[in-house]
Amino acid sequence: MLKFCPNCGHEARTANNNGFKCENCQYSVYINSKPAAGIIPIYRGKVLIAIRGREPFKGFLDTIGGFLENGEDPITGSIREFKEETGENILGSELKFLGHFMSPYTFQDEELNVLNIVYTLNFSEFIQPEPKDDVEDLLWISLDEDLGKYKLNKYMKEVFQTLQEKIK
Repeated sequence: MLKFCPNCGHEARTANNNGFKCENCQYSVYINSKPAAGIIPIYRGKVLIAIRGREPFKGFLDTIGGFLENGEDPITGSIREFKEETGENILGSELKFLGHFMSPYTFQDEELNVLNIVYTLNFSEFIQPEPKDDVEDLLWISLDEDLGKYKLNKYMKEVFQTLQEKIK
């Protein structure tokens, strides 16, 4: 949450989670969801899932992906993130939209809302990439597998539910 107007420096006395309008210069700031994009590779009924290596949700299952850069479209961002987190190159023309999902994300003690745009990618050959960047591990998980042994947040529960409905 802002404490001072980024335009004139006046104290932001009326700021809230949606933003504020400066009482001094009338400059408005809106707090919006942060866009992210991810990919879930599929090979013979299994999906490749990341285990987060950093907080928030360190040790939890996650899509391979991350935040979009300013002006970056979701397909380009998901391809970039896939390369950063696996070292593998993929083609955007092969991505299929799975869905969009909301999730909380704590950054520098601030609660953000993230709009996750998730794609699937069918692989014709098995790969086992090495985890890179902020990924602790990469696991192939069967869509029929009991997920109770994994750490899942609400976001990933919704992703798996959507995967199971659309893929089976």
